[in-house]
Amino acid sequence: MPNNKCELHTDTGAPLGYTARSDGQYSTFSPMCKCIPIGEFEDLPIEDNRKDILKDAYDTISKLTLWDWLAKPDVPGKNGFVGSTDRTVAEVSNAMSYTGHSGSSFAYVMRAMETIAKRGWDFYVDSIVLADTCQCRHNKGLTGWCGVAGGGVPACDH
Repeated sequence: MPNNKCELHTDTGAPLGYTARSDGQYSTFSPMCKCIPIGEFEDLPIEDNRKDILKDAYDTISKLTLWDWLAKPDVPGKNGFVGSTDRTVAEVSNAMSYTGHSGSSFAYVMRAMETIAKRGWDFYVDSIVLADTCQCRHNKGLTGWCGVAGGGVPACDH
């Protein structure tokens, strides 16, 4: 099951609006020092329809007790989640409440769940919040996705 440290550490090396955790990552604390509870996507700065499908996938994997499976380094395999022949991937897909997934949306939610399983809830939330509020992109007049925070192609200074 994913973990959430939710500890406040003060450090001047954190970007504007963030505090640094003891492990060197950034914490996603609101000004009131309230962290986002594990598995609650409602307060994340993403589109509402994505919140619903992420919550559905999260609840499904929790119900099926598949977090340890998803955390394995060889999951999803060389064909990804959409092209997987792993019966467990099909089990997750069939158990989800949302039945309107395209290959793209299924891959999106499963990659998000994989990030949570392998890197933890704090890392996932940090990547979403930093992608939305990346100060170096704002300073350059850029908008949209932050490649570094999201794990993709660098577009930022951090």
